[in-house]
Amino acid sequence: MDKIKSYIPKLHIMPPTGWLNDPNGLCQLGGLYHIFFQYSPDTPLGALKSWGQYITKDFLTYEYTGEYMKPDIPEDKDGVYSGCGLVHGNEIYTYYTGNVKMEGDYDYVYKGRGHNVILGRSRDGIHCDDKKVLLTNNDYPSNMSCHVRDPKVFKQDDKYYMVLGARTNEDAGCVMIYSSEDMFNWEFERFVDSADRFGFMWECPDLFTLADKHILSFSPQGLDAEEYRYQNLFQSGYMVLDDKPWDMNCKGFSDRKREGISPASYVVDENKFTEWDMGFDFYAPQSFVDEKGRTILIGWMGIPGADYDHDPSIEEGWQHMLTLPRVLTYDNTLGIVRQNPVEEIQNLRDGVVAGDMDGNYDLPGIYELAGKSATGFFEIIFDSSLVFKADDREVSLKFAGDTGYGRSIRKIKMSCKVQNIRIISDVSAVEIYINDGQYVMTTKHYPKKDMKRELKITGDMDLTCYKLKSMVFKK
Repeated sequence: MDKIKSYIPKLHIMPPTGWLNDPNGLCQLGGLYHIFFQYSPDTPLGALKSWGQYITKDFLTYEYTGEYMKPDIPEDKDGVYSGCGLVHGNEIYTYYTGNVKMEGDYDYVYKGRGHNVILGRSRDGIHCDDKKVLLTNNDYPSNMSCHVRDPKVFKQDDKYYMVLGARTNEDAGCVMIYSSEDMFNWEFERFVDSADRFGFMWECPDLFTLADKHILSFSPQGLDAEEYRYQNLFQSGYMVLDDKPWDMNCKGFSDRKREGISPASYVVDENKFTEWDMGFDFYAPQSFVDEKGRTILIGWMGIPGADYDHDPSIEEGWQHMLTLPRVLTYDNTLGIVRQNPVEEIQNLRDGVVAGDMDGNYDLPGIYELAGKSATGFFEIIFDSSLVFKADDREVSLKFAGDTGYGRSIRKIKMSCKVQNIRIISDVSAVEIYINDGQYVMTTKHYPKKDMKRELKITGDMDLTCYKLKSMVFKK
């Protein structure tokens, strides 16, 4: 069967050249999806950030449209950092963080950095027509460090709200909420934080409603690793909130004030934090609602500062990918958010390679596995290098030898045994959906180029393997 000639994926967005990280500006206008992303086109090791963009009508055929925004004003001279997209009329409003590093002997955490909220407007969705600075360091509460970034804007009850990720001078992570009547003039409302410090920085905040539940998503930095939780250097997850954090009358507010600066804080319970993905490569997700009413999540297949930021794709001149788009649904019974690939992905199925699989198989370069287990005890080995093992209520994903390029093992302690799985295997990526998307594990995967794609299955798992057609990426 197929041998690997290049690690370039056939199902996942990658940078045309260079480096890719956070998904940005996700939105849909006139049937066209806009997927922006952090981009350093000149080097796969990351450098000065701009925004690149792919557009698609169906999540099957993508077109790269170029760099949407570059650092070209004093307020973003050191990088066009992460932000969101909001459709307003026939325009796309892209709110983002403009990064500025002042010259001098600064630590750039507490002094010497400007993190500006800037609005870029686009009439064609391809080019940013103009930029307007909305907030600077002077507009943030006085106990904030210089790390305030990643605006996400949404409309609620005829008013606009913005959430910003932040780090205080006391090294406590939090989210700040701002409000606006006109999308241009913003007023600080309150903090969202935890009673006990939960990491030193909360990045990439997102606040959205799913089946009448208010979901706060963010990426906390600085959590201590545990055997079954917080296994990556930095995490991404969500909390189901009791009420609307932008409503001062809701029950989530505390009487305590943060150094007398805010009226009150909406205090979340850090014990309710649920990680989006339990694999090696997932960070900085962002959601949006499409014209069909689906809430879709896309994440970055990478971890900032991880000790495995030396992927062999660097030798090919590129690094990192985005996850497949995932539809989010709320499970009222379990009180969780389920994630599953958008249904358009099923249109890539190009026949059954094998059914009722049990044993060893040679496989095509890209494929999908779907199966069920009665007992929850089985093992799947990908390309003699990646092992997915289910042992009743414990699941593990483990690399053999040095094939993980620094990746080792990730584990899940589940609330029930594995009942079903869906696995999408790209050339250099694997996404595993467990129990109808109750749990997800994502990893980059680099089999040896001189070997065939193969699979070994043992234990109680009835799998069907589908050959997949490649997506189309026009560059």
